[in-house]
Amino acid sequence: MKQNPFNPTPFDFFKPEKAPASEPGDGFVMSTAFIIEVQSHAAGIVVRDGRAYRFHAASHDFNLLDGREFRSPGEAHKAALRHLASLDKSKAGSRPVVAKAA
Repeated sequence: MKQNPFNPTPFDFFKPEKAPASEPGDGFVMSTAFIIEVQSHAAGIVVRDGRAYRFHAASHDFNLLDGREFRSPGEAHKAALRHLASLDKSKAGSRPVVAKAA
């Protein structure tokens, strides 16, 4: 069988890539970084750090979460949603009150 010069190693996107035998576990490579989006905006990324996922803020609005560890990317996403909701509440409370004309 002649090898294609444009694709020297065939790769099946529907089969998980096998990890080197020296890695623990069942040998399948898991993603180690995930983008956390809130309301279509990037809040940050979480990167696997041992058994946890460490949050890295992509926006100043999420600096409070920067460096925190989460058990899963889903928990980091929930925390980002809660944080954004608390920001919205604090911004709503700081709006100037406009007096209505009598």
